[in-house]
Amino acid sequence: MLTVLFIARSAIAYQFESIAAGSFSLTEGTELGFAQLGLLIGCHMLPGIVLALPGGLLAQRFGSKPIVLIGLGLMVVGALTMVTIEVPMLFAGRIISGAGGVLLNVVLTRMVTDWFAGRDAVLAFSIFVASWPLGIALGLVTLPATGIVYGWSGIAIVSALPSLLALVLVHLFYRDPLQRVDMRSAATAGLRVRDYALATGAGAVWGLYNVSLVIFVSAAPDLFLANGYTLANASFIASVLGWVLVVVLPAGGWIAQRVARPVAFTVASLMLVASAAVAMALGPQTIVAFVVLAVIFGLPAGLLLALPGELLSADSRAGGMGMFYLSFYVSMTGLPAVAGLIRNVTHTVAGPVLFGACMAMLAALGMLLLAPHRQTVAV
Repeated sequence: MLTVLFIARSAIAYQFESIAAGSFSLTEGTELGFAQLGLLIGCHMLPGIVLALPGGLLAQRFGSKPIVLIGLGLMVVGALTMVTIEVPMLFAGRIISGAGGVLLNVVLTRMVTDWFAGRDAVLAFSIFVASWPLGIALGLVTLPATGIVYGWSGIAIVSALPSLLALVLVHLFYRDPLQRVDMRSAATAGLRVRDYALATGAGAVWGLYNVSLVIFVSAAPDLFLANGYTLANASFIASVLGWVLVVVLPAGGWIAQRVARPVAFTVASLMLVASAAVAMALGPQTIVAFVVLAVIFGLPAGLLLALPGELLSADSRAGGMGMFYLSFYVSMTGLPAVAGLIRNVTHTVAGPVLFGACMAMLAALGMLLLAPHRQTVAV
């Protein structure tokens, strides 16, 4: 089952990357400028603020599989809507596919939790999370080449194919675990205030962690340029982080399952990430600090994404995942803009990186605050 869910989440990342990978085709074939191109990329996240909570509640009422199939269907429709190079259709298709991605993000996480709740959860989530950098990496490899041969329309069509494949695989092979919560009773039970608070807190921690990654990846090329690297070398070094994460994320889950104190392991990893970021921004050995950051960053991911499953009871898990991702999407929408503002105000490359270090430290603090509420014994 994890393989099917892994492919489904990889499809989100692959389609998300289509705009960046096809930027040259879009800017040449339309009146889109770089500012509008950035807005088009961000539109994929925008539906999360509106749909995250309803998506969780719909899964709680009707079951996870139907909502996942709807989400994958929306991603196929959204990608095909963007085949025509007309700006309104591009934005409409991006929002449609983003809405499908939101439903998938909310429900796939719940499905992994339902299947692997318990000791296997951290390793399962560490493998599951690796689907995102893998999808991005595959998009970077295949979509630009597609654009060169077939133009933007080819990119749009090819970006729909993984979603279509995942839709078929989920429909044919996915089944709910034998021990499952009755959907009708779960839907009427609702979420307690405590569940809302815990899910929101866990989503904020996951959001802070991901915001720091976005900042590090975005700011790293400029930081290397300021240290004398060429543009080509700076971009290549920054891209290494994504490839490293594909390996480190599952390895981190394997290690995390074998440590006696997972919370301490998570907090220590996040503090080391923050320290490496500070060293990268202010120290003389930028490249060494970046390598250390790349290796350490993926270690706590599985533990962080498994957190809502440890905080929420089974009957509140679907609705709780909606709150979790609502908090996540709010963080991802607002905080990267703060990093950009810091860059404009300070006029330094190091400013956003230091802000990213603060995000990692706040994630560590959030983990400490939520730790007493985990439904596991080892802290």
